[in-house]
Amino acid sequence: KLQITGNTNISLQGVSSGNSTLTVSTASSDAIDVDAGSTLEILGIRVGGSGYSLTVTTSNSAGLVAAIDGTVVVTCDDPGRPVTLGIFTKGGANAAINFNSGSIYTHDVDASLIPIATWNTNSTCHITGLTDAAPSNLNQSFGNVTYESTGHNTIINFNSALTTITGDFTVKQAGYVQGPRTLNGLALSSNANFTLNIGGDLILNHSNAEASWLILTTGSANVIVNIGGDFLISNSGTGYVYFDYKFGPTTIMGTLIINVAGNLSLAGGYLDMAYQAASYSVATELRLAGNLSLTATS
Repeated sequence: KLQITGNTNISLQGVSSGNSTLTVSTASSDAIDVDAGSTLEILGIRVGGSGYSLTVTTSNSAGLVAAIDGTVVVTCDDPGRPVTLGIFTKGGANAAINFNSGSIYTHDVDASLIPIATWNTNSTCHITGLTDAAPSNLNQSFGNVTYESTGHNTIINFNSALTTITGDFTVKQAGYVQGPRTLNGLALSSNANFTLNIGGDLILNHSNAEASWLILTTGSANVIVNIGGDFLISNSGTGYVYFDYKFGPTTIMGTLIINVAGNLSLAGGYLDMAYQAASYSVATELRLAGNLSLTATS
């Protein structure tokens, strides 16, 4: 078993001679147990010019459960070397990972994978390390998703994989400011049609000099976003906050619809429903059931 209790922070680091794997094989309901207030950090390592990963996983045993009530962080000691990463996963469909209420998974590496798990509505998947590519396993039901990646080298595109968030979807940082421009945001799709269901709020905000830029699509996808709570856009920093229905070089545009069951509040930033060539003929829609509040100055 691997059990972390008593408000303890544990860091497991890879070895200096190659990629390594730690496999927990005890078939029990607490085979991996991270209690509330405790943290398990899984850390890749750089040695000279080489980088090595550390994978914490389980055997594929029925009844084997990783019960996460605290925090799991996968990260690396050298963000410039993508192979120096930590990985948290399970050995197969017979085992289970449960992110329980109040738990946090922090994905502080580029690309890689998010563990396939059962995510409580009050759990959080915190994505902080993306620079060049999206992670795999976005096509599962999450609780809260918070996006806060500071080092984009390009537009990160989820390519229609993210479809279900039962809690809030918060974008705190995506992209950066270069003079009067904002570059390299977060896109949800390109050409594949998809629907994103958000049970709680969709929140765009940031508190520094960089940017939060969320794009529904960079291509021709038909996109529907259903927001069960409020749609909140604000800017408490000195950079920019943007929400674009469409951004990209093509003039082909699908049907883009946002349904908001609650309120829309624009208290800073920009909401752009019509970024496209003037010749496009497909309408974008914002269907608002609640109230509209406009207090933005930028």
